[in-house]
Amino acid sequence: MDRRDSVRSDLPLLPGLISSLGRCNFGHGLMEALASICGARHCAFGLLSERQLSPFGAISCDGTDTAQRQFSIYLSGAYWRSDPMMAQATGSADKSCAAMHYARVEDLSGFAVRNMLYGEAEIGERILFCGRYDEGFAILSVLRSLRQGEISEHQMDHLASYSQSLMALVRRHIDLVDSKVDISTVLTSLPLIESILQSADIPLSSREIEVCSRILFGISTAGIALDLNIGEETVMTYRKRAYQRLGIGCQRELLVWYLSRCDEAKFARTAALH
Repeated sequence: MDRRDSVRSDLPLLPGLISSLGRCNFGHGLMEALASICGARHCAFGLLSERQLSPFGAISCDGTDTAQRQFSIYLSGAYWRSDPMMAQATGSADKSCAAMHYARVEDLSGFAVRNMLYGEAEIGERILFCGRYDEGFAILSVLRSLRQGEISEHQMDHLASYSQSLMALVRRHIDLVDSKVDISTVLTSLPLIESILQSADIPLSSREIEVCSRILFGISTAGIALDLNIGEETVMTYRKRAYQRLGIGCQRELLVWYLSRCDEAKFARTAALH
């Protein structure tokens, strides 16, 4: 099969990937496409600004949580700051063309945490894509296993031919996810609700946050009292104080206020990777 036939065989993957933009299955479609194009086993993508790398997805081809675990380590230690490939990619990317950098893991001798990030997962090669945008850089990290041997020149050419399309899709997906709030996510995790309330412009006391979080989570006044080991009247006192601080008068208004301040892209992605 010549190169044109190989490229043509991957085209059916793109419509499905496009249709999944902004949805939870986008990452799996992206992983399937990368596996078909270059034999990738893991991928992770996110948005890099001056101060932080915000994760949007980490997927492994075999269905394990390997990519999520490795990406979580990479983020928690802010290792992207000392990553030589990241420095090269962001230095060469521009708005008209996504940068594509390849490296064998064994050659990343200047990366102090190389073995921790890639050794345990038996990663042999990494291809890093980077596209510059007004808000920062869209990043796509593609990993191949040691067991596969080195990527072929044909596979590299094949991947390069898709680089602009893939990065455009990643960026569009990030935009769509950033622009919406997933109610099923921001109302079904008590730690997540508490995190969002803690970040509110109007400071609430720790007890007021605990009470309001449980109200939003759907726990009754009696249930909140049992959970926090306080009296029901005390629960109502904290609720009243919180409502006064927020300038609201009922549970429905608390929900409206909460959803208007949800940053699902920031909090839900972080929670999912830890």
